[in-house]
Amino acid sequence: MPEETSQSRPARLEQALACFHEARGLTDPEESPGVYGIILHDIADTYRDAHDLKEAVEYFRQAVSYKQRADNPSDLATTMTALANTLVAMGERSEARDILE
Repeated sequence: MPEETSQSRPARLEQALACFHEARGLTDPEESPGVYGIILHDIADTYRDAHDLKEAVEYFRQAVSYKQRADNPSDLATTMTALANTLVAMGERSEARDILE
């Protein structure tokens, strides 16, 4: 997990990341893409809380990809909105707008 500890984060966020990464490792993305997407969303939320927006965006994008396979539009919309909000926080307004459209 060296990439996860490259920045100074509160211990509670490090612990949360470790738990979510463990959960991701225990989940089959092909068998349960929706659950896998939820875990990726939780990882992204944790990175966002740690102010690592670039990493958060990457995980939100992965979560969108898996949630699209799960055929749960409301859950997908939740992640797409979170991705767009994070992009806005990064100053990437046009990309955020494209996602919301």
